[in-house]
Amino acid sequence: MNFIIYGEQSVMIKNRLKKVVKERLDFVDEMNFVKFDMANTSLEEVIEEASYLPLGYEHKLIVLEDCLFLEKSKASKGKKKKDENIDEAMERFISYVKHANEDCDLVLTLNSTNIDKSSVLYNSLLENGKVYELL
Repeated sequence: MNFIIYGEQSVMIKNRLKKVVKERLDFVDEMNFVKFDMANTSLEEVIEEASYLPLGYEHKLIVLEDCLFLEKSKASKGKKKKDENIDEAMERFISYVKHANEDCDLVLTLNSTNIDKSSVLYNSLLENGKVYELL
């Protein structure tokens, strides 16, 4: 299952995240719970981790913090080459989300309300999950 948790108040996001973790996992350790800061992590690394089975557990949860790629994009000039690479990684991530490992939950967090609800990624995540908009 996929979760999107977003809003302006980081405390509310953290509290909702704790509730989701508690609901989805009986016990938390490094074999069934992984947290990524998306400012320093590529989507490829996330896809790779999500494809692994949870060793010794029935279920695994992956938290992606600061998912700025969920925000409405702003037009940028002079970054065409970089945007093409991001688009390829995003396409692979969307493909993973559509055919996700059933033993793995993804929780995407964003400290903003400027989320792009019309994006393919948002709608793909929404099809198999829940959205928590914290205002």
